[in-house]
Amino acid sequence: MVTTNLLSTLALGLPGLVLGLRGRTFTSWDWQVNPREEATFPSSGLVTSCNVNNQPLSNSRNVASGCDNGGAYMCDTYLPIPIADDFTYGFAVAPGYNCCKCYELFWLNGYAAGKRMVVQVVNWMPDEEEGTDAGKPGDFAILTPGGGSGPHSRGCTRQYGSTWGDDYGGVSSMTDCEQLPENLQGGCYWRWNWAGGEITGWDVEYKEVECPARLTDISGCTPAPFQA
Repeated sequence: MVTTNLLSTLALGLPGLVLGLRGRTFTSWDWQVNPREEATFPSSGLVTSCNVNNQPLSNSRNVASGCDNGGAYMCDTYLPIPIADDFTYGFAVAPGYNCCKCYELFWLNGYAAGKRMVVQVVNWMPDEEEGTDAGKPGDFAILTPGGGSGPHSRGCTRQYGSTWGDDYGGVSSMTDCEQLPENLQGGCYWRWNWAGGEITGWDVEYKEVECPARLTDISGCTPAPFQA
């Protein structure tokens, strides 16, 4: 039971986040990681994009997104990074001016209840996306291969020839991860092996934290010093 899992976690000394705000998680692999320019500052560096072969672009500011017939795509390095059974790193899409900032998430329900994740936001989520419940303040779409392309399916199709599953939610089972290219399958399996399910609509507490080098070394973007 979720309640039992959460109580067990609390008993082990892993309480919810101090002064944490309430939010929700979703999944996405949306192929467009260049955040709006005005949303990236104050920060050092733009979020790294790659060419169609997953090679980092030297100046992604001047390359249009693959979703808009350009040559910039999401790199295959933006996969979730499991560190322990109850902690993982990763990247996310979120509404508002949050690009390059990092947040710690603590799941309150779902199979991941009691687990934590530190994510760096690498793209902007449109407010109240049409046809979906996502886009409210506090929503985080975890970048997960096979997690759904959202409104940006064109880039996915151009790079890999498929969007894998529904636009919102993506593939529906662990076995569906076998449809993905080998370099992305590990990130797809993460959803079931580490998080234990779809993640969509699961409640979290979240708070801003200092970005770990493990994430900024991948994204190439370091936000202004965090003030706790």
